[in-house]
Amino acid sequence: INHTLEALWADTNDIRAEGGVAIAKGLACNTGLSELHLDGNSIGLRGAQSMGKCLEKNKILKRLCLDDNDIGSWGAKALAAGLCQNNTLATINLADNNIENEGARALYFTVKSFNSSIISICLNKNDIEDSLRLKMNLKLEMHKKSQVQGVQGSEEKNRNKKSCSFPRQAQGLTRLIPQQSLLRCNPMPSSRSRSKTNAEGKANSLNATRRKWYEKRIAEGRSIMQDTMASKRCASSVPLEYLEHCTDNFSDKRIKGKGSCGEVYLATDNLLRRKFVVKKLKLNACSRSDEESLLQAKASFQREIEVFSRFQHRNIPRLFAYFLSSNIRGSQCLVFEYASNGSLQSFLEDDTKRAKLTWTVRIQIAHDVARALQCMHLGEGGQVCYHMDVNPSNVCLKKDFTAMLTDCGSSKLAPADDSSMTMSMMHTFGAKMRGTRGYICPEYAENIVLGREDAFCSSCDIFSLGIVLIDIFTGKLQMSEVDGKQVNHFDSYSLDGGSRKVLKAYTDPLAGKWRERHQDEFSALALRMITRRNDKRPNICQVTSKLRSLSSSAKPWSHDKRNTVCYMFSDPLVWKDSTGMHPCSPRLDYYRELSLLKSAIHESSRDIKVEVGAASWQNLQEQARERCGCLHISCHGLPPAHILLEDEVGGAYWITANKLSEMLRPFPEPFEFVFVVRRKTGIAFH
Repeated sequence: INHTLEALWADTNDIRAEGGVAIAKGLACNTGLSELHLDGNSIGLRGAQSMGKCLEKNKILKRLCLDDNDIGSWGAKALAAGLCQNNTLATINLADNNIENEGARALYFTVKSFNSSIISICLNKNDIEDSLRLKMNLKLEMHKKSQVQGVQGSEEKNRNKKSCSFPRQAQGLTRLIPQQSLLRCNPMPSSRSRSKTNAEGKANSLNATRRKWYEKRIAEGRSIMQDTMASKRCASSVPLEYLEHCTDNFSDKRIKGKGSCGEVYLATDNLLRRKFVVKKLKLNACSRSDEESLLQAKASFQREIEVFSRFQHRNIPRLFAYFLSSNIRGSQCLVFEYASNGSLQSFLEDDTKRAKLTWTVRIQIAHDVARALQCMHLGEGGQVCYHMDVNPSNVCLKKDFTAMLTDCGSSKLAPADDSSMTMSMMHTFGAKMRGTRGYICPEYAENIVLGREDAFCSSCDIFSLGIVLIDIFTGKLQMSEVDGKQVNHFDSYSLDGGSRKVLKAYTDPLAGKWRERHQDEFSALALRMITRRNDKRPNICQVTSKLRSLSSSAKPWSHDKRNTVCYMFSDPLVWKDSTGMHPCSPRLDYYRELSLLKSAIHESSRDIKVEVGAASWQNLQEQARERCGCLHISCHGLPPAHILLEDEVGGAYWITANKLSEMLRPFPEPFEFVFVVRRKTGIAFH
């Protein structure tokens, strides 16, 4: 057994699961190795399980790198179980491992309740919620501070034990040096050099003061953002210095797009490990003498704060913070949630990106935008609100293509008790028409021309959304140039237009082949939404209901979910009694059951995909919503006739089979078949 090797780098050696298991067995009895790198070796779930058992025994290892090993959430939970009994490992790298929220929650629960030695867990390139990352980072920072304080305390004790007097020999040598020699070695500076030194000292002192003040403002802004992101509190004012720090002083390289009255910058806080966008008022759009335009732009920003602060909805980007200068020509900034895929317009303009939008994804995007408008029109934020500028540039897509409706700067608020009465929050635009050319309701445009200022109503947003639906359906943007001709969906397809083309015949070939029923109903809905008369259009609830039905029924026919078996397991980290929480020991091994399932599928020679995840209510909802073909749940067998589901913090709770059926009833035909295995009782039911 080797006791002298302190660090081992074995990156990208393709050792796979067998090699990972062998290394873990050797590491369990090793007393010298403190650093191990196994990046990019595809050790998978089996390797991660062996590493978890090894960490229970090893008390020497301080740094472990396992990035790009495809261990998944199940592997992360196995490592978390091992860390419950380990108090020496300080750093673990799990980047790019297909770890989802369940695995991250297990690691967080371990760090929170059992392990105090970990000060760094890298989970980059994993699909994990930002709020969960933030809680993890905060807990690790607390571990780090407590360890630093412990080291400082021990050092101070050691210093107090030592004598502070000079050695006698050194004192004797000092007395032997004549005073003249000291003067020759350190001559008195001249008056000019003294004044120069004083000036430099004052400048350095001033710079140090400014730097300290600047760092204090950055820390203040970071604290505000941290509190806002971790909770559902309303947006707060944040120092401008913090925003400058996160955007590299609003560098042009950080520009992600341009809104109606501002530029959008990508901001990064490396300490919080978060990205967000900052929308800054664009002063160069207004002439220096145009005070009215500046007032209008600032009023738009204030209106946007008013609107966004009212809503907490998954399809409306969250407003984290803002900065409004008292000076009209000063900086005005809004800080929003970041959507990494950019705008819908950027996808429709690019053939390569547009091909990623299959017809099922396009229906889901349309449904998401409709849900955002429904939230605004029904006054779920406390007051009825109209967007007034629905177009593809104001629809942003997250990593999973969830759509969010942005840019409420031109929005109108209406009293919730009377939706026919509209009231502009800021009367700075007068009778100026609001919206984007081509997406503006014709009747609204005519009323503005006739001087009817308060002519906007909910059906005007419905018209704009209908044009967006046709953009999505045809893959061609309204008012764009195609073959030398300008695209005009209203004139081409509407019954009130001039051409009256059949919309169904103009589907985007890059979206794939639509199911005929979905193609007919989606195109018919879009045409109803762009009729000239307001009273002939459907309301937002009817639009949302129809799109929800189309989206739900389209998913089982998609290639991804049509032939999918979702294997869910319940494997809680702890159990609870009157004395507190305790680690589960021995833990159940689900690997064999999963292997048998995969072997059976392989022997059937059928194209069936297997997805693995924890048996939590959140996962059940997601799979039911996506109408997965088959659900396989494997769980503990006690108490009898109950199913064990995991909660969000590593614990568990039990439900009956009837309760499970009741919980899934709101989803239309969620699964073709559900099979439940209850372990340790020999009982199975479906």
